Amino acid sequence: MTRYSSLICMTMMFFIIGLSPGAIAGNEDATKLVRAGQSCVMCDLRYENFNGADLSGIDLKGAYLFNAQLERSSLVETNLKSAVMVLAHLENADLTGAVLTGVDLHRAELVGATLVNANLRFARLVETELDATKLAGADFTSADMESADLTNASAKNTNFQSATLRNAKLKATNLESANLEDTDLRGADLRGANLTNANLSGADLSGANLSGATIKFANLTGTDFSGANLVKAVIDGADFKRAQFRGANLKDAKISDSLLRQGNFCKATMPAGDLGVCKK
Repeated sequence: MTRYSSLICMTMMFFIIGLSPGAIAGNEDATKLVRAGQSCVMCDLRYENFNGADLSGIDLKGAYLFNAQLERSSLVETNLKSAVMVLAHLENADLTGAVLTGVDLHRAELVGATLVNANLRFARLVETELDATKLAGADFTSADMESADLTNASAKNTNFQSATLRNAKLKATNLESANLEDTDLRGADLRGANLTNANLSGADLSGANLSGATIKFANLTGTDFSGANLVKAVIDGADFKRAQFRGANLKDAKISDSLLRQGNFCKATMPAGDLGVCKK
């Protein structure tokens, strides 16, 4: 592609998304604009330091924030739709109500950050550090969170519907009343997690570790726990219709006999140590 044809393609892209060619500022000018609290759509802000800055409510849609420093920054209701934030540092940042749909936060650091009521639909959070984050009411619908670390996170009433959380770390995470319908949790670490009133219908937790987890009054309709570790888990008042526990380990789990008659426990290690019967 020639230099001129490339220029034509870029100009067409600007008009398609409703921007003028001058909307993408140079790195230095863009940084000054943002630090002044001004919007900067599709700006190049890579490696820039915004630690402790107040960027609340501005429009940073499509911004390039690769490895940017945003620790303790305020991004309340900021528009970061489709922004590239790979390796960004957002420790203890406040992203309450922020728009993060389609954002790329691959391997970003958000330890201790607040994402209450934030919109992260279709976001990429692969191997992202989300330890001790506040996620109440956030929307992670269809987000890719494979191998993300949400240890000790507070995710009450959070929406993870159809999200990928394969091999994610959710140890001691509060998922009370969370929506995990059709979520991929294969191989996830949910040791000691609180899943009270959670919706896990159709979720895949095969091979997951739920030892010591609390799963009271949860919707487990059609949930797959095949090969999962449920040792000493507390399961009470849950709906087991069509749930699969084939080969799971439920040793010393607290679960009522009536619930044990609902799911498929073929070759599972039962609470008393006996082997589950395979129904014909």
